[in-house]
Amino acid sequence: GWRAGGGGVGGGEEQRSIDSIAAALAYSGLNVEEGYAAFDEDDDGKVSLLDLKAAVRTLEMDLADAATEALFRVLDSEGVGYVPMDAWRRTVGAAMASGKADEILRTMNITAQGGEYSQGSQGDSTTVAVKPLTPTPKP
Repeated sequence: GWRAGGGGVGGGEEQRSIDSIAAALAYSGLNVEEGYAAFDEDDDGKVSLLDLKAAVRTLEMDLADAATEALFRVLDSEGVGYVPMDAWRRTVGAAMASGKADEILRTMNITAQGGEYSQGSQGDSTTVAVKPLTPTPKP
C-alpha cells in the first residue's frame, strides 16, 4: 500500500484521481493552497470526506463513492478524518509540480498560454473531465 513519505500512491486509480484534481486546479489557475481552500466546501479549514465528495461532483470527475472514499483514505494517510495540508501538498502538489497536470490538459487539447489555459478543437475524448474551480471567498 501507500506509505507516508513514500512519494507515491499504491493504486493507479487513486493516482489518476490525484492527477485529475491537479489538472483541475491548474486549469482553474489555482495553486496548491488555493486548491485546498476550494476543496474545503464547508470552510472549516479542513478537507473532509464530505468536502472531497462535493468537490468531485462539482468537477464532474465521474468517480463512484467507493473510489472517492479510496482516494480519501490515500489523502488522509494518517487517518485523522480529514486531508492534512502536508498530505495535500505531498500528493496533489507533487502531481502539479511533476507536470502531470499539464500533460493531462494537453491530452485534452488544452494548453497554457501565459498562465491562461485555452481549449483547442476537441480531438479524441479523454477519461479526465476538467472543469474550472473557483475558491469560495472567505467572509
